[in-house]
Parts: sequence; C-alpha cells; structure tokens
Amino acid sequence: MLLVALIVADALNVAADLVAIGSGMQLLHAEPAWLWALRGKGCLTMLWLVLDSLRIALVFKLFCAALLAHLVVAVLLLTGGGSILTHTLEPRIQVDAHEHRVSYGAIAMPDLVKLH
Repeated sequence: MLLVALIVADALNVAADLVAIGSGMQLLHAEPAWLWALRGKGCLTMLWLVLDSLRIALVFKLFCAALLAHLVVAVLLLTGGGSILTHTLEPRIQVDAHEHRVSYGAIAMPDLVKLH
C-alpha cells in the first residue's frame, strides 16, 4: 500500500513540474501550456531512455548553469550590476551622522545598508 502511495505521489510531483514548465512558457507567450507540458514530458522520456543517470545529472547541471548565466547577465546589464558587484565584494564603512548609525557594506543587516 505504501509503495502505491509513493508512486502516486511521485506521479503527481512530475505532473506538477510539467504543468509549471508549460505555464512558464505560456507566460512568455510561446504556445499553450499543455503543448509545452507534452514537449517537456517527451524530452524527459527520451533522456531516461537514451542516457544513464550520471549523464542526465550532467544535462541538468548544464541547464542550471545556463539559467544562472542568464540571471547574472540580466542583473549586470539591467540594474547597474557593476556597482552592486563592487559594493558586495568591497564593503565600505559608511557613517550616517544624521541617523546615528554605522553600516558596513553588505555584511550589515539589510535595513542598515543603503544602496547608492
């Protein structure tokens, strides 16, 4: 009975992941969510049939690295990321005499840090 419950729970988890893929692509105005869910399931099925688990893990790590690279580029280009990166890696002491507090770069509590 426990094995059946685990299989059902795993199937629901995979279905939720596929719906999330489809909904995310629909938010990008790509195509309907159900079509992307089917494509995602097809790609995952092909991965499971063709590759072993170590290679599948490598594929997912590469996908994660690509997603992280997109995020880094977006932050650096769209939000003055050079300034954020500089102030994160080189924290400076900033004394605010008006409010009687001292903040130390990115190490201080978030409510004490002032971004320029």
